[in-house]
Amino acid sequence: PWPRQRTLVDTFPHPRHTTLACITCHVSDTGHGRLTFEAPRGCQICHHQDPTASACSDCHAKETLTARLQATTTVTTPEHAPRSRPVDFLHPAHTDEKCITCHTQAVTLRVGPDVRSCASCHEDHHTVGPSCQACHTVSVLASTHEDVEESHRQCDACHTASTIRRLMPTKSFCATCHTDQGKVGAEAHYPLKECTACHFLSSPTAYKAHLVTP
Repeated sequence: PWPRQRTLVDTFPHPRHTTLACITCHVSDTGHGRLTFEAPRGCQICHHQDPTASACSDCHAKETLTARLQATTTVTTPEHAPRSRPVDFLHPAHTDEKCITCHTQAVTLRVGPDVRSCASCHEDHHTVGPSCQACHTVSVLASTHEDVEESHRQCDACHTASTIRRLMPTKSFCATCHTDQGKVGAEAHYPLKECTACHFLSSPTAYKAHLVTP
């Protein structure tokens, strides 16, 4: 007896492609039904032709555009070996950027090697205002800054002094580790007060001197 033929589920929306000739994708003379390409390259050839004008969400599921994607960044400090650690990349936090800013490789639109590092875009991210927790997590800091006393002062003993000078010990800085005090809304811990005002009896600007070696 003939071997039983396996029926494949067709997930390709043929009704949406009626303007195309069948031979655009299928072999016609021999092997009827076979594709002329290996998926997904065929789809990309058509749908990535003009990425500057395409709406990525038309084809890519919403879940894939909102999920946390894991990337890797490398931290280098003087007298220490470079250390890589995982970070979360969030598409919703980058809605002001066009997709092709990062997805630069031709046809596949994969992320280009020149933008795989967070630092390629966020080189000057140690500024006042942004939440440090967006990139730095308590678990990572706790494992690498075990000496609590030293982790509160003279950051430039390990990190580049020029980087530390841009930091400001505002509430967003303190809340990176002290998450309970960094809550927002009704549960906020003195939302209009800076941590240094009560805990160090100084302003963030005055306390900034403790981040760098005198």
